[in-house]
Amino acid sequence: MRFAFLVTSALLVLTACDDEIRLPVQEVSDAVSPDYCGMNELMESSCLGCHGPGGSEPDLTDLAELIDVESSVAGELYVVPGDASASYLYAKCAGTQSQGAPMPLGGSISDENVDAIAAWIDAGATTECEGR
Repeated sequence: MRFAFLVTSALLVLTACDDEIRLPVQEVSDAVSPDYCGMNELMESSCLGCHGPGGSEPDLTDLAELIDVESSVAGELYVVPGDASASYLYAKCAGTQSQGAPMPLGGSISDENVDAIAAWIDAGATTECEGR
């Protein structure tokens, strides 16, 4: 009798639950503002683990230091103010680079943030922040 109770209880538990935990879906945008401060925030959260001080080149701590600077790997300019399509930084994040792997390695930047990078560069890659 005890065995039948245990089997019945186990079957009830197994059929009452499934493998999925369903949580309410909340749409959250991780998009940064398409200005200098937003770009530096994005680099801090997505890139500085590898491209910070003492890490892999380029150091992405301050994007102002990459404007009109040539990449030692690809020979392309990291940031060409006014032209995202000619900017190696944008290409690496968008996955359209001429050399090497897309960045960040093993991850990705949301489409909204890739668009924000392009918007910042296309707007002249200014070193000003909107409303800050």
